[in-house]
Amino acid sequence: MTFEELKDKALSLPYEPGVYIMQDKTGTVIYVGKAKKLKNRVSQYFQDTAAHTPKTRKMVSQIDHFDTIVARSEFEALVLECSLIKRHMPKYNILLKDDKGYPYLRVDLAEDYCAPADYLVGMSMFIMRRDKLIQVIREMVPHGKYHLERDFILPEYNAGNLKVNVYPFHNVALFNQSVDEYFVNNMKLLEPDVRRSLFRSEIPIYTKVRDAVPTLFGYHGQAANCLIADGCHLFGKAENSVIFREVDIEDGAEVRDSIIMQGSKIGAGASIRYCILDKNVTIRPGTKLLGSIDHPLVVDKGDTV
Repeated sequence: MTFEELKDKALSLPYEPGVYIMQDKTGTVIYVGKAKKLKNRVSQYFQDTAAHTPKTRKMVSQIDHFDTIVARSEFEALVLECSLIKRHMPKYNILLKDDKGYPYLRVDLAEDYCAPADYLVGMSMFIMRRDKLIQVIREMVPHGKYHLERDFILPEYNAGNLKVNVYPFHNVALFNQSVDEYFVNNMKLLEPDVRRSLFRSEIPIYTKVRDAVPTLFGYHGQAANCLIADGCHLFGKAENSVIFREVDIEDGAEVRDSIIMQGSKIGAGASIRYCILDKNVTIRPGTKLLGSIDHPLVVDKGDTV
């Protein structure tokens, strides 16, 4: 790409956080950077080059093309930057090119199960020395700073005072940013491989203590490939569904490919598919509800349909 083409591409970038990957004519990555706003940051490289440092001018002169990855937050951009620098070892990057010294902050990196294979996301999980954490808390809290990522990690990293080491998390990570993603991720829990990776006997999951009795199956009650919590009464049929505590599915009712939250009641002969029922929803006998796999039908908390 010519310099003007690079400039035009930079000006077309979104005002969103992310990382940019500069490459030379051979496709070699020569620099990786992060940005709070991609358009503002990347376009600076192709404006007044006289204002650049000698190193930056030399780097810009070798840029043939660049790629960008939009992140969901500034911190996620930081995590992506760390990972890409460690992967490509660009010659114009100074920080994070080695692991010398004692790292006191660790960030776990995971693949979003529903995203492309090369998409990485920070999990906001940190490992740091106990004495360092106590020191940070004592210094930040009196000044009204309570957000670890925003008030400590990002400013200190940007100032060059904090070393961040990124490590891959080899397991399933599900992120809900929309109703559709929530539905897809719940359906993923029904897949044996996903369920085995999340619910492992050697790593128990502790949640709030609930004293509900085990689910009662009626004479005609059937369940196939479902996750069913305690306290339910299943007299109808359920298939490929996630069913929360104390849900009643009456005789002749059918629930398929749906998420039924706590305390909901499905009346006799009702039929629902591709639905999300919030807490304490009542479905009248004989009612038929049908969403789609891409856009599930949502019934709000406490509604009667």
